Amino acid sequence: MDFEFDSKTRRQLGYRLIDQIDAYFSSLPDRPVQLPADQRTYGTLDNALPEMGGDPAKVLDEICRDMVDKGFNVPSANYFGLMNPTPTYMGVLAEALVAALNPQLATLARSQLASKIELETVRWIGERVGWPGAFNGTFTSGGNEANFSGLALALAAKFPESIDDGIAMIGAKPVAYASAESHHSLDKSAGLLGIGRKALRRVAVNDDAQLDPGRRSCRRQETVLRSRDCGDHEFRHGRRSGCNFRNLPPS
Repeated sequence: MDFEFDSKTRRQLGYRLIDQIDAYFSSLPDRPVQLPADQRTYGTLDNALPEMGGDPAKVLDEICRDMVDKGFNVPSANYFGLMNPTPTYMGVLAEALVAALNPQLATLARSQLASKIELETVRWIGERVGWPGAFNGTFTSGGNEANFSGLALALAAKFPESIDDGIAMIGAKPVAYASAESHHSLDKSAGLLGIGRKALRRVAVNDDAQLDPGRRSCRRQETVLRSRDCGDHEFRHGRRSGCNFRNLPPS
């Protein structure tokens, strides 16, 4: 199979995929989230590396069929999970366009419109939530990357010397506080950033999953005093998924 398709083949495959996606969208109101437990398979794919490519239309049909019929259908109306929204059709078309153009996002000079769209969309979010001043940021692939980025920014903002010299030059152990309900990616991020997973201190919540001021004050004061005795320092930058970073008050 030659990957350099001519115009006719590209159009045929494109229309074929659009028909598959349209049929899938139409099935969502009644489609189950996944197969019954006794029909699910978790084995590995052990096919040998092919020497020649197959017919692209058949490959496309097979992949679509297996992903839909045997997959975990997040867009289904029967899925009530929190983190995975149903994609809009315009979003599907936009992803196809981006995949075809493959814009370079390293710098504004290279990406132009793509980066401008990101900056404008982020600004719209600020306007939507009533942010009074300048509002900037960047999109990430998900909560894991967002939490890692937030912790990295917090560490750099509080201890700028750590950017070039590493956290060993801080002279103390940085610690951060997060809700007991915050995402487990914060623990992984703390480990990857070199401050260690134990540097992330969990704060208890009440029955409504809110930080309990009374319990937090007592526990936090005790933890901060213990951290001070060990020469630890809190660092602060922002908030993401119930995670708060604060400076130690003056002694």
